[in-house]
Amino acid sequence: MRMVVVYFACALSLVTSVLAGCSDNDSVRPEPVDDCIVNPFAAGCMPPCVTGTSSCANCSCLSDEQCREGLGCVGFGEVDDPCVGDSDCESGNCSETSRVCRVSVGEPCTEFNCDRCLTHTSGWSYCSRLCLSERDCGGGLCLTPFLSRSRCQPDCDVNCPTECGNISSGGQFCQCSSDLGCVVRISRGDVGAICIDDSQCETSDCYDGGLNGTRYGYCSINCFGPGECPTGYRCVGTFCDENGVTGCDAHKCMPVCDDTDDCPTPPGLTSTAGECRRRRPIEGPDITVCDPRSYPNAQ
Repeated sequence: MRMVVVYFACALSLVTSVLAGCSDNDSVRPEPVDDCIVNPFAAGCMPPCVTGTSSCANCSCLSDEQCREGLGCVGFGEVDDPCVGDSDCESGNCSETSRVCRVSVGEPCTEFNCDRCLTHTSGWSYCSRLCLSERDCGGGLCLTPFLSRSRCQPDCDVNCPTECGNISSGGQFCQCSSDLGCVVRISRGDVGAICIDDSQCETSDCYDGGLNGTRYGYCSINCFGPGECPTGYRCVGTFCDENGVTGCDAHKCMPVCDDTDDCPTPPGLTSTAGECRRRRPIEGPDITVCDPRSYPNAQ
C-alpha cells in the first residue's frame, strides 16, 4: 500500500519526484524496492510508463525495456527488428541504411547482420559501422581514414589476425586490408534505402540530389521509361544541384509521397527531414516525390 502512495506522489510532477528521491531516468526503471519511504533515494519510485503515455519524462521502465511515447514500456529490438535509432536495439546498433537492428559493434558478423563487417581469411570478423565518436563504437576506436568518413576500428590486441597500425594521436589499431587477407563486407540497401555513398546501395547509386555526398540520400537507379522502377517509385526528372546548374537532365527512380512521412528517414530521426516536391515523371501528369536535398548533413 505504501508503494502505491509513493507512485501517486511521484506522478504529480517532476519536482515532486525529485523531492521524493525518485529517479528522473525516463528509460530505465530497476525492479521496485519494497519501501521507497524508508529508502527515498532508491531507484524504481517513478510510476511505470503505460499505453497512452504522452511524456516519458514522468515515468520509467524496467531495465530491459524502454519508454515510447504513446506505447508505454516496450522491449528493445533484436537483430533484424526495425529501429529508428541505436537506443531501440538491444545491441545498441541500428543500421543507417536498412533501419533494422544489427549485432553489436565488435561482435562476429556477416554482411547480412552488420553494415560493415570486417572479415579475415582465418574466420575472424568484427562488426564495424560509420561513426561520429567512440560512443558509436561501444567505447572502441572511431578513426578517420584520409578523405573518408570515420568508422569503428578494432583494437590491436591478441585477437587481431593481421598487423597493428599506428594512430596519429597515440595507440594502435588492427588493420584490415586485402593484402593482409582482410576485406570489408558492406551491407547494401535496395532502392529507397537511406545511404551516404554509392557503396551502400545494391544499385551503386546513392542519390542525394547532386550535393556530392555531403548529406544523406537514398538508393536509386537511372531509368529511361515507365515500368522500370519498383512499386511505390516512379521514373522522374532529377533535381538540380543547389546552384541549379547540374543534375537537371537525368531520370531516376524516386519514392512517391503525399507528405514527408512517406519518405525514407535518415537515422536518429523519428520522421523524415526530407520534403515532397512536384516533379514531372517520364510519362503522365506531375506527381510529388521525396527530395533528398533537404536531408540533414551526414558528417
